[in-house]
Amino acid sequence: AEALEVLESQTYVQRNGIAYEYLTNEEQEIEQEIKNVDIDTSEVAKLLFGIISGDIVKSRSFPHNNTGQQFQFGFKLDEVAQGIQKPLTVHFMSPLSGLNETEIAAHSMGLDEVRIVLANDEKLYEDLRLQIQTEKYAKRKRSTSLTESVSHILDTKVQHNAFRRKDLVDRIRKAIQDGYLVVNGTKLN
Repeated sequence: AEALEVLESQTYVQRNGIAYEYLTNEEQEIEQEIKNVDIDTSEVAKLLFGIISGDIVKSRSFPHNNTGQQFQFGFKLDEVAQGIQKPLTVHFMSPLSGLNETEIAAHSMGLDEVRIVLANDEKLYEDLRLQIQTEKYAKRKRSTSLTESVSHILDTKVQHNAFRRKDLVDRIRKAIQDGYLVVNGTKLN
């Protein structure tokens, strides 16, 4: 596994889900160019939240069990408000926040929110970055004239990115399911 990670970091192979594929010299060059695309953590957080709010948690309200009354809630990700805030908040905490379990609990004291602490998946954040880098690279590269082979490689990269996005949705869903809840400083299962 470590050898594959070294080969991947040196762009000799690429990971496609759980499979690894060898890259030609031209593919290696393009893969290295993709990995060199500059992005910041706010873009990763934006994609992470977009998947959470668009693909996983599709509603911004929940019904009260006894009365059926709908309660609206706002979203936060890593202590940053996302969209219009409501009196109740569902607050997702990822390893990108840099906070440990004790800090996450302490910061929730006295707030009308439930914190959902995502389970750690080290490759998840790497793949979120690669998703964004590939999108940016493909958009930038398509505005130039391309050889047939580069165009074919780029089409393949875009297709892999579509599969990667579906995989990211599943992995983020699993990180939420495998995580835990914090309400008013108390960790819940």
